[in-house]
Amino acid sequence: MIYLKQERWVGFPWFRPVAGRRKVRNRFVTASAVGLAGVLGWFGVLRAQAPSPGQASADTLPVEVDRGAAGLSRWLRALQTRASLLMVTAHPDDEDGGMLAYETRGAEARAVLLTLNRGEGGQNAMSPDLYDALGLVRTEELLAADRYYGVEQFWTRAIDYGFSKTREEALEKWSRERVLSDLVRVIRMTRPLVVTSVFIGAATDGHGNHQVAGEMAQEAFQVAGDPSQFPEQLRDGLRPWSPLKVYARVPSFAVTPKGMYDYATDKYVPVRFYDYVSKTWSDQKPATNVKVPQGEYAPAAGLTFLQIGRLGLGFQKSQNGG
Repeated sequence: MIYLKQERWVGFPWFRPVAGRRKVRNRFVTASAVGLAGVLGWFGVLRAQAPSPGQASADTLPVEVDRGAAGLSRWLRALQTRASLLMVTAHPDDEDGGMLAYETRGAEARAVLLTLNRGEGGQNAMSPDLYDALGLVRTEELLAADRYYGVEQFWTRAIDYGFSKTREEALEKWSRERVLSDLVRVIRMTRPLVVTSVFIGAATDGHGNHQVAGEMAQEAFQVAGDPSQFPEQLRDGLRPWSPLKVYARVPSFAVTPKGMYDYATDKYVPVRFYDYVSKTWSDQKPATNVKVPQGEYAPAAGLTFLQIGRLGLGFQKSQNGG
């Protein structure tokens, strides 16, 4: 997987960039990123909450890749870095599980997954559950997958209303300010050094919900450190936080004489990409100059990071992930 990046650097001597770079500059680069178990609603932002100590749970034991030597080696290496990241996606199963597994188990970063909605507007390949019931199913599936990704899970207040053809349609139904507020709140709560998205905020993302995830990741990166933005969050006790870098996955698409194909609208559109950080347009296909090696082998686990991510995705059977 390839990711497009914007970045800022503040000179923390202890920071080890997740993509392995010691020095960063203000320019675009690309990198290959990144039953209801108890859900806590805090000012509209929802996050996964572990069962209480006296509550029986099927998830009491660590997953196999966190047991024994594999788990011990992971946590010992995690003591050597303060790297952290937050990945933004639209629906459960959008996440790049191989990238997340590499970052949490290879780079030993602390990672958070922020999913805009619970996928309640989608289809179900496994059972007749739809709408709110499907949202519960997909929530459980994602929480099971998260244990392999090694992430903490959050959601926003956005509701999946079905297939969305455009970013504008999604923002009209969700409200740009509400979605952005939720993303900024999670950034201020979790204080990641890196923000990344599977999507870029362009027609190559297809689904309008996907485009919003790509746009909001970049915009939240810009405003989370500004105390004048969403000041009610500061009154709630949060503090501004400015991540150092933001990434978006470089899209895979063909350039034709008619432009690039937008599968959501079934039309060809001009090859144009908007940088929501620098507020500039480009008519060039983003280049790749940094990659995250998901296919590398994690010796203690006996699997590649991509395989570990696929184990997690396999729990999302309502979407044929299994």
